[in-house]
Amino acid sequence: MPANSVASARLTDGRPQIFCATENGLFSNWKVDPDPNAAWSGWQQFSVPPQGGLMVAAASLTDGRPQVLAVNGIGQVWTTWKVDEDPNATWSDWTQFPQLDNAVTVGAATLTDGRPQIQVATETGLFTTWKLDTNPDAGWADWTNFNGLSGVSSVASARLTDGRPQIFCATGNGLFSNWKVDTDPNAAWVGWQQFSAPPGGAIAVACVSLTDGRPQIVAVNSDGQVWTTWKVGEDPNAAWADWTQFPQPGFADTVGAATLTDGRPQIQVATETGLFTTWKLDTDPDAGWADWTNFNGPPGA
Repeated sequence: MPANSVASARLTDGRPQIFCATENGLFSNWKVDPDPNAAWSGWQQFSVPPQGGLMVAAASLTDGRPQVLAVNGIGQVWTTWKVDEDPNATWSDWTQFPQLDNAVTVGAATLTDGRPQIQVATETGLFTTWKLDTNPDAGWADWTNFNGLSGVSSVASARLTDGRPQIFCATGNGLFSNWKVDTDPNAAWVGWQQFSAPPGGAIAVACVSLTDGRPQIVAVNSDGQVWTTWKVGEDPNAAWADWTQFPQPGFADTVGAATLTDGRPQIQVATETGLFTTWKLDTDPDAGWADWTNFNGPPGA
């Protein structure tokens, strides 16, 4: 596998910063200024937690600072964050979350009050924790079993147009989803429900928002194809479109998604030959996508 995972953080000035975990380490790339068409910095080695960082996810704290999470080579969960609100601030030292046994992958959602909520899949189930209050330096809740969904290979979160998070998990038994029942950040979750999967199932998922706030899901299936679906209207309870296949950049392994400073989504796909990217051509939420471009991938991607 050329890349284990791809994730995107959002800097405090709106610029995306992408993280790619490969067999040769963790690498990062970011827009050099807030112009959505600005150049990328180029891939640079990013520090890793002890025993490496195989799977990565990113979230924003309530003051807008990005936070990166990683599962290392022995199944531990670690995190780092920007030490202040300057978008060019340094990253903190990696800090370990309380231990979960044999973590496999990690994802992050945002509650309606801005608090991040983390999901970690282990060999025995899916677990979650969240910031206890809206102070960006608040502590985290104890790990809670997220109603026992097992066999998760990938987890991602979409944001509905009313701000509620909707989580998607790819498992050996299909694609499953769960969302908050109302906009209260402490509301209950509906419980896991089967979500239609693209032809060939889903082994990796990523989520992003269109410029009008509608969520879009991108999935890689077992045949290495890239598929997408999105909400057909701005009602948070609107139906999802039929799955549509992206033109093929190669046999895909994993997928990530970022948001440019003008709100356009940009997709990253790791294939057997490199890392490729595409983005919406303009800010119309129904605009077409650019041709796949080689993202001059980091070593091993």
